[in-house]
Amino acid sequence: METIIKMGTYHREEDRLSVLYKASRAGSVSTLNSLLQVEPLILHKISQSGFTETPLHVSALLGHLEFTKALLMCKPKLAIEVDYSQSTALHLASAEGHNEVVKGMLEVNNKPCLFPNEEDKIPWHYAVIRRRTDVVKELVNAKPESLSFLDNGNTVFHLCAMCNHLETLKALVELEIAISGKFLNFTSSDGTGNTVFHLAVMSKQVETIRYLLSVPTIREMANLKNNMGLTAFDILKHSPKDLKTLEIQLMLMEYSGIITESNRIYAHSHWSPPAAARPRTLKKKLFDKDSEMDWMLVQTKVTG
Repeated sequence: METIIKMGTYHREEDRLSVLYKASRAGSVSTLNSLLQVEPLILHKISQSGFTETPLHVSALLGHLEFTKALLMCKPKLAIEVDYSQSTALHLASAEGHNEVVKGMLEVNNKPCLFPNEEDKIPWHYAVIRRRTDVVKELVNAKPESLSFLDNGNTVFHLCAMCNHLETLKALVELEIAISGKFLNFTSSDGTGNTVFHLAVMSKQVETIRYLLSVPTIREMANLKNNMGLTAFDILKHSPKDLKTLEIQLMLMEYSGIITESNRIYAHSHWSPPAAARPRTLKKKLFDKDSEMDWMLVQTKVTG
């Protein structure tokens, strides 16, 4: 391809642009350099072509790091160009989890971290949804204010809970505590007023709840009420009784400092104090008092 270009075979502009996009798909930096020798302004003529995305979109989507760097070196403005869906190349690289490509683009221009596309999503939205934890950290470090962006009224922390992405949630909580901590106690503005705790309890994410309880700043949210006047513990009361419900209730009871008086009354009404002869055994059943299997499950969880 390189030799043909130097011979001038691709004398028409549309032919050279076609070669440019083929090179972006292949990640061929040598072809890009040859094209620039023949037509130094080719990257400035992309907007006049019929393509719906830039070569940077293609390169970033496919994870071609060196080609991406070469493009941005020649024309840094490509970083803020959008495609047919108003997405930047950073949106695509973030969704695909190309961490090194993301870092390379952020070094040139970090403004696209805050660019919403036609779905009103910025790059970290896609990184969170696709479990790209390393990418999420890069994006938030580059633009900490991106944490203020909501997705249908939900913060990034809500989104992690909704998608059950515990590792990403942990990484974001650590970053936010180091930055300011002001976004951790946000309730959603989607009409529900739910906290991350509410969402985790609704879907019975045992490990997520255990983690949330381990972080003092977040643990305080367990007593916050949503727009229906319910705490996370209140929601648990109305959940179907199963082993996960039991495990979550045991965790909440262990952290008695966060249980309100009404919750404490409810817990006591379902659990009797340990018997004197067997202080480590809770004899009262959590479930239907006629179910021997439920009693066995409770005994298993409490006695270890």
